Amino acid sequence: MHARKVKQALNFSAAVNMDRFKAQSTALLRKFLFHTNLNLQAKDHFTHLQKVRSKIAEMYRSHVRALENRAGVLSEVFDYEIGYLVKFFGKKRKGPGNKKNNRLVVKLNSISKAVKRRVLELYMSRMKFYFTVKTLKWFLLFRSDNYEELEEVSVKSYSH
Repeated sequence: MHARKVKQALNFSAAVNMDRFKAQSTALLRKFLFHTNLNLQAKDHFTHLQKVRSKIAEMYRSHVRALENRAGVLSEVFDYEIGYLVKFFGKKRKGPGNKKNNRLVVKLNSISKAVKRRVLELYMSRMKFYFTVKTLKWFLLFRSDNYEELEEVSVKSYSH
């Protein structure tokens, strides 16, 4: 009988210890998984942030390339128009206005690259401003409650 009580006491003690070890190991495993999950979430957020950053950088590079292309086209158009004006005023040889035309041709030919660049920069910044204003007007119009009515009015005003 005494051996049976000792056996039961040992079994009970072993069961309590086993339950305690299971609870400790479960708590340790949960803590590990929680921190691992936090690390994975942090890695996922960092990866997402990197993707957003690279997308923004690509959009900015694309915007800069588009501006450079526009500036190149504007420079070519500027040169073409200056050439056209020089040719136009150079052909007018008759009459008392010939001196005036020659002075204009000399002035047109003497436009420096710095002046040309500054004129084109001012033109591009002005067009950027007008585009921004136009976009904001459209956005405000689009966000308004009576968008359809205002759109019809603006279409009618542009068509006349």
